Amino acid sequence: MFSTYLVTAFRNLLKGKLYSAINILGLSMGLAVVIMILLYVRHELTADRHHEHYDELYRVGIEIGIGGPPVKAAVSSYPVGPALQEHFPGVTDFVRFGSLDMMLSDALVEYNDNALYERGILLVDSNFFDLFTHPVVYGDPEAALRHNDVAVLTRSSAERIFGPGNPVGKQFILAQEFNIEVGAVIEDIPQNSHLKFRILLYWNSLNQLTARSMSSNSFFDNNVYTYLRSDSDLNTPEMQQKLDAFIEERVLAGEPIENMELVYRLNLNPLSDLYFLKGELYEPANPESIPAKGNRMFVFVFITVAVFLSVIASINYMNMAVARSGRRSKEVGVRKVLGADRGSLIWQFLSESMLTVVIALLIALLWVELLLPVVNHLLMKDLAFTALLFDWRMMGAVLLLTLITGLFSGSYPAFYLSHFRPSDVLKSQAALSDRNLLIRKVLVGLQFTIS
Repeated sequence: MFSTYLVTAFRNLLKGKLYSAINILGLSMGLAVVIMILLYVRHELTADRHHEHYDELYRVGIEIGIGGPPVKAAVSSYPVGPALQEHFPGVTDFVRFGSLDMMLSDALVEYNDNALYERGILLVDSNFFDLFTHPVVYGDPEAALRHNDVAVLTRSSAERIFGPGNPVGKQFILAQEFNIEVGAVIEDIPQNSHLKFRILLYWNSLNQLTARSMSSNSFFDNNVYTYLRSDSDLNTPEMQQKLDAFIEERVLAGEPIENMELVYRLNLNPLSDLYFLKGELYEPANPESIPAKGNRMFVFVFITVAVFLSVIASINYMNMAVARSGRRSKEVGVRKVLGADRGSLIWQFLSESMLTVVIALLIALLWVELLLPVVNHLLMKDLAFTALLFDWRMMGAVLLLTLITGLFSGSYPAFYLSHFRPSDVLKSQAALSDRNLLIRKVLVGLQFTIS
C-alpha cells in the first residue's frame, strides 16, 4: 500500500514539473539554512565535551576587591588546589598550570634553520592528562610531563617547527636558552574548547624563568589556573558557603585587614559553563586567531531563526498546494466517485509532501557542503559536514526535521483537499476559488508576519 502511495506521488510530481521544482527549490534552501544552524548549535553546545571527565571538572576562580567593587578573575593561587583537596573530601584530584604567554608574550622557538614565535605555551602539573582528554598522535604525553624540559606539542605546532613526520626525540630551543625535547604529540585542540594551547611543559621546566612568580605559597599571588575534579556537585550554594568559611579560616585569619575593606572569595565554575562564561579577567590566553568563547544568546537567536525558517518554508509549500487545489479538487472528486475514502486521500497527499521534502533534503545537503566553507569564514567556526554523517544525534535531528517539515507542510493540503465532496467539486468551482483566495491570503499574511 505504501509503495503505491509513493509511486502515485512520484507520478504527480512529474506531472507538475514546474510546480514541483519551485517547491523543491524553496524547501531545499530553507532546509540547508536550518541544517547549517543545527551544525552551529551542535558546535556550541558540545564545547569541551571531548574531555572524558567533562561533568566532573571545575575551574577555581577568585573574586577580589579592596575598598571598591570586587572583580572576578579566572586565576587562583598555587597552593589553593592541594588545600581544597585536603579540606574537601569530594575533591578527588586537581591540576594547575601557568601561561608562559603572561611573561614572554611570544616565545622564540628554533630548530635548525627554522625559527618562529610560538604562543599558547603552558607549564602544567604532571597529571594534566588525568583530567583533560586529548587524542595522542605520537609518543606518551603522560610520561613526557613527568620530566623537566620535555614537551607535548599539538600536531599543527609540531608540523610548524619540524615539518611532517614523527618529531618525538627531537629537540628545539625555546626563548634562546632552553633545550626542549619533544616527548609526545597530540591532536590539535578542538575549536569549541575554552582552553587552547600549542605546547605543554612540566611545571618545573624553565625553572629559572618561572620560579620567581608561579610557585608562590601565598594565597594572594593569583597567577595560575586551577582545575578540580570531583564526583559530587560543587556548583551549589552550600559549597559556596563552605568555600567562604574555608577562606575565613585558612586565608584571611591572621591577615592585617582590620582597616581594609577586603573582599576575597573563591568560586567554582563547572567546565560546562566555561566556554560561555563572560566577565572574568585573565582568561587563559588564546593562541589562535579565532575566538575561544561562545555566546548563549547567539545560540538562542539561531535556534529561533531555524524554527521560523522551517515554518516559512512549510507555509510556502502550503501556499503552492492551495494554489493548485482547483486542479487537484477534480482529481479528488473523481477518486471519491471511484470509491476512495478520505483516509487514503490524506495518506496520498502526505506521501507527496514527504517525497518532496526528502528530495529537497538531498539537494539541501549539497547546498550545505558547498556553502559551509563560506559560513565558517563568516562565523569564524569550523563546522564540519561530517557531523551529519557520523553523529547519530545530528542524523536523528535532521531526520526528525525532515519528518516534521513533511508532515506540517502536507497536513493542511491533505486535510483541506480530502474533505471535498464530489458534488461540491462538480457544481461550484467558484466557491472553491473564493475559499482558496481567503486561505492563501491568510497563509501569505502569516508568512510575512513571521518574516
